[in-house]
Amino acid sequence: MQLSGRHVYLLLVFFVSILVHTGTAQQLRYAFKNYTPNDGLPSSEVHKVLQDAQHYMWFATDHGVCRYNGYEFKTYNLADNSILGLYEDYKKRIWAWSFSGRLFVFENGRFEEYKWSKQVMSLTQPGIIQSLHVDDADNLYIASSGPHSYKFSKNGEVTNLIQVKPSSKIIMLQTGNQQFFSFISEYPRQYNSDVRMPRISTFITVKMNRGTYNVEVPVVVAPERYKIRQLSDTLLLLILREIQVKLNLNSGLYSVKESRQIVYDVTNIDGYNYYATDDGLVIKNNRDEEVATYLKGVQLLSIKKDTEGGLWITSLSNGVYYLQPSGIAHLSINDEIVKEKFSALYVLSDSSLLAGLNGGRIFRFRLNHLWQPINLEFETIASFYEDSANVIFVAGVTNKVLQFGNLYSRRYNGQIYQSVIGLSNFVKQGENIYTG
Repeated sequence: MQLSGRHVYLLLVFFVSILVHTGTAQQLRYAFKNYTPNDGLPSSEVHKVLQDAQHYMWFATDHGVCRYNGYEFKTYNLADNSILGLYEDYKKRIWAWSFSGRLFVFENGRFEEYKWSKQVMSLTQPGIIQSLHVDDADNLYIASSGPHSYKFSKNGEVTNLIQVKPSSKIIMLQTGNQQFFSFISEYPRQYNSDVRMPRISTFITVKMNRGTYNVEVPVVVAPERYKIRQLSDTLLLLILREIQVKLNLNSGLYSVKESRQIVYDVTNIDGYNYYATDDGLVIKNNRDEEVATYLKGVQLLSIKKDTEGGLWITSLSNGVYYLQPSGIAHLSINDEIVKEKFSALYVLSDSSLLAGLNGGRIFRFRLNHLWQPINLEFETIASFYEDSANVIFVAGVTNKVLQFGNLYSRRYNGQIYQSVIGLSNFVKQGENIYTG
């Protein structure tokens, strides 16, 4: 079919200016896969995610340790099944610890209780283990709330690493590539002490292969919540419950900032920081500006980017969330992903995108801006075309019986035209537009 001169309006025609409607931010949304007990997890309460050297994903739950091989979950039931944390040592052994302080080691295909587990449990009570490290001499280092910090030799000899002083000091040691062991070395009081907590600062020493850095924060850091994460080659983030410290490794300068959410974990993907908080997932750019939020109302506990670029997030009561490494974002309205099937896409001259759906709806959007959808009388949008005068043509295909498809067209004055020719796309040559 050839369209020229006044016959051009045999197709649906409307101008770009007509498509200016109310915008909605964040119209591109990620779609997370949610793993629950229905998929093989032993529980919806998942405290920690770990990827080991063989690329298995491990999960610490309140009903045992779970391993995922990419196809199915396998659960390991332990003598104390309420598991809080996981760690892989230099021998590729997986360590798991419970809320009560019992330690288990996975080696040769099975878990065994650590031979000094009872001693560990008695020394760390009534606190819970926060961090763990095993050096190449098989010395075990443990930090727990209380606070308690100990070194256990492979023969069971114990060294206390913390001193009760009128000061607060934390040491964060680099133990591997982007891996750290953090422990309190000085603290004003022990657990259950009647001594009032003084108003003093906490001094933090970060010891890395590239140098030593010193940080001061104007509060006594809670012993149950302090972590360190390396976000890039030049940036460290110290997570101190509601306080965050960003440390520049080139200059040694740092900034201290209070957070409106409790941050449990963070990772960096392509220059964006993904925060696991008590109120969902918060994504920020390198200027610390919030660009998106997900899983609102869900308490997220740990986050891990796997070797393929996928993102794993654990939660207190909703199982595990997974985002595919492709990072594909989906069109959404008011944070709800549009799940209808799209039948046509077209990039306009102003770089915005037209998307046609099977149900006859048209969306126009660009990054962080969505125009109000337009509902047409098509059963399916087949294709779009924009000519040099910014006039947009839309072809619609119907699935009525004994018809190859109809092309409906109208202007916004409501006049409707119809062609019985089955049409799918447009071609322009000179002043003529062809479709067929």
